[in-house]
Amino acid sequence: MSDNDIIIYGKHPVIHALKNANRNVIILYMTERVASDKELQGILESKEIKKKRFITKIVDKKFLDKLCGGNSIENTNILHQGIAILAKTLEEISIYEFLKKINEKERSLVLCLDHVKDPHNIGAILRNAAAFDVDGVILTKYNSPDESSVIAKTACGALDMVPIITVTNLVQTMELMKKQGFWSYGMSLTHKNKQNIYDIKFSQKSLVIFGNEGVGLRQLTHEKIDYPIYIPMKNIDSLNVSSSSAVLLFAMSNNKN
Repeated sequence: MSDNDIIIYGKHPVIHALKNANRNVIILYMTERVASDKELQGILESKEIKKKRFITKIVDKKFLDKLCGGNSIENTNILHQGIAILAKTLEEISIYEFLKKINEKERSLVLCLDHVKDPHNIGAILRNAAAFDVDGVILTKYNSPDESSVIAKTACGALDMVPIITVTNLVQTMELMKKQGFWSYGMSLTHKNKQNIYDIKFSQKSLVIFGNEGVGLRQLTHEKIDYPIYIPMKNIDSLNVSSSSAVLLFAMSNNKN
């Protein structure tokens, strides 16, 4: 495998990767049982997937266990579900390309992860983003993990549904997006002017920024956001960043202006 190869495993991640026109698939691995599944065969026979040129190999469970990291204590049979692909990582989308694609939209929601490092969190946030029709997720180039099997599996297909934009300078990106009509909202427990997410009226074009799992938003990001926001809670101080994204997205979906 080369540096830009990725193993994607599990039924939903694999199907969405196959359906993604931007995903270059090299090899599809399946067990005999999975290969005989009528639903999957119907999907593989669809025009969008048949256009792709990839090798199909029938393999046994032990092969997939090893391919998908079967030395762990987790049940890899459940994890890979008898199906996996070897594919290329997705080509990076520049912030300029992304903004051009969504420029005509009257309403737009973009999430940004400021040095969020846990691939499980990123995968879960992508899944939340897909569920609530988020236009894209911005990651910082440094202190963010590369595209990986863990992100793909946790995202349950959303890695190939929600555009990921990687930027080197978050503050400059915030300023660029502000010129495009976006207002920025940063999840913060410490900002003296923070506002309850249930009290705020979000902009038609919103950029919501989540900070690192341990320290939250970086100081410079804190200083540049338009609105610091927080989730009101009882008994505990904070939620996991992926859980926070789910709560916020649900609140926003019920508070569209």
